Amino acid sequence: MNKYKHVFSPITIKGVEFKNRIEVAPMVPCMATPEGWVTKELIEFYRPFAKGGAAIVTVGDSAVNWTHAMDHEGQLNLGDDNVKMGLDDLADEVQRYGALISVELNHGGRFANSMNLASKGLKPVSSTPKPAEIDEFFSKLQGRTPAEVEEMSIPLINKTIQDYADAAGRCKDSGFKMVMIHGAHGMLPGQFLSPYVNKRVDRYGGNFENRARFCIELLEAVL
Repeated sequence: MNKYKHVFSPITIKGVEFKNRIEVAPMVPCMATPEGWVTKELIEFYRPFAKGGAAIVTVGDSAVNWTHAMDHEGQLNLGDDNVKMGLDDLADEVQRYGALISVELNHGGRFANSMNLASKGLKPVSSTPKPAEIDEFFSKLQGRTPAEVEEMSIPLINKTIQDYADAAGRCKDSGFKMVMIHGAHGMLPGQFLSPYVNKRVDRYGGNFENRARFCIELLEAVL
């Protein structure tokens, strides 16, 4: 442990004190209700990590809205104020052991649950209408046509950025000290950054500065 002598030392970042440098990485337990609310099972899933001594417990892959962002069943719906009561209970349980709670804000974009969207008469949305490769793969196995993806309009981009900010606000109101923006695994922020996916010709596409614009505006809104 001499090589990692600071792992168990406290650290303060932007006025928030963490009792050590250990964080429980975001996972996908799929234990929320069908509406996206916190369950007792979800609380019990995260409680041992807090009790075990981690400084940060991060709740994984939580949708910033329930229209287009959801990418799998059993995740939290951070796009509705009704989630806050359960978030309060979850935060209290984690923090009673001295840990701080975080959450991974996510929007699946073109990787959103296409079957769920189809049941609502909707399509996945993204920077440009490029189908998700995983949906193309499974559509072949299931003998169906891959889901069409719609290019996000400027008003929808603005609304989605606000959805991230509102989701972060709900978490803050429930006692969360930090949030994580899920930009990995090809999720929506990456779909704007990537020249492979993003073929837009407006101010959100083209050169790197334009492709990064969505992510920068998103971070500014959350902060």
